Amino acid sequence: MKKLLQPLLLALAGIGLTACAGRQDRLAQRQPGDLPAYEVYAIRYGVIPAFPVRALVAGADSTRTLDIALMIWLLRGP
Repeated sequence: MKKLLQPLLLALAGIGLTACAGRQDRLAQRQPGDLPAYEVYAIRYGVIPAFPVRALVAGADSTRTLDIALMIWLLRGP
């Protein structure tokens, strides 16, 4: 599973960096007052109660748990 996941993550990171680089070129051509305004929202839609910390941190105490917020990010712009 890890052998399949790592190339996929690297490919997605490469695509993201390429998209950001192209965007930076367009933004560099604008004047400072011309930049669009974006709004960022974190929408919480649920919670995973008593999630074991050992599933997130190697070597963590097996009795320790935490509540994980389920969120999605919304970007609003022009």
